[in-house]
Amino acid sequence: MNLGQRDRTPVQPDSDLVVFAAPVFGGRILSVAAERLNELDGTGKKAVTLVVYGNRAYEDALLELNDIAENRGFQVIALAALVAQHSMAPEVAKGRPDDQDSRSILVFAGKVLDKMESGVESPVKVPGNHPYKDMMHMPATPISLPSCNQCGECESVCLSDRSNQDGRWYGRNKSGKIYFVYGLHCGMSGACPHSSAAFTGKDGADAGSAESCPQRK
Repeated sequence: MNLGQRDRTPVQPDSDLVVFAAPVFGGRILSVAAERLNELDGTGKKAVTLVVYGNRAYEDALLELNDIAENRGFQVIALAALVAQHSMAPEVAKGRPDDQDSRSILVFAGKVLDKMESGVESPVKVPGNHPYKDMMHMPATPISLPSCNQCGECESVCLSDRSNQDGRWYGRNKSGKIYFVYGLHCGMSGACPHSSAAFTGKDGADAGSAESCPQRK
C-alpha cells in the first residue's frame, strides 16, 4: 500500500510477512499514515516496522508504528529507524541513505530472514514513551518561489485528501502557481525537483536543524 496514493482503497496484505515503513514528522507518525494503516487486518501475520527520519530524532514514532501494527493484529518481529536526507532542511543528512546505509539495511534484512527461518518469536524492544509526545504543528507554510514552473510534482505527492474552508489543503493562484493553504504535517517543499518551493520562516528552521543534528546517526 503506497501512502502517497490518494483516493485508493487499501489492499489487505496476503503474505506471511508485512513490512511497514513510514516517515517521521516531529517524532511522530503522520496522522494520515496512521489512519490508513488502521484499515489493515494483520491477524496471523508477522510484521517488520521501519521509520525514516532526517537525522534529528525519531522519538515516539517507532513505538507508535508498532502500536498501530500490533493493534491491527500483526506480530512485530523486527524494527529499525533509518536515516534519510531531511525533507525540510536538506543540508541535514545530505546524501542519505548512502552506501553505508545500504549495507546496514542488507545486514538487517538478513537478520530478519534468519529470525523467520529459525521460528524464534522473541519479543522486540521498542524505544519511546506512553503517552506519545504532542503532535507537532508546522509554524510555517510551503510557498512557491518565482522559479516555480507549475510542474505539479508537490501536488502529486501530497498525502492529504482532506478539505479545509477553502476546499483543499493546496491550490493554484491565477498565474497557475501552487500555494499551500495550510502547512500542518507538510514537507512537500522537499519534493520539488527544481528547488522552487520553500517554507515561510524556512531559514530559521533549517538553521536550527543543522545546528542540532551535526553527527551521523
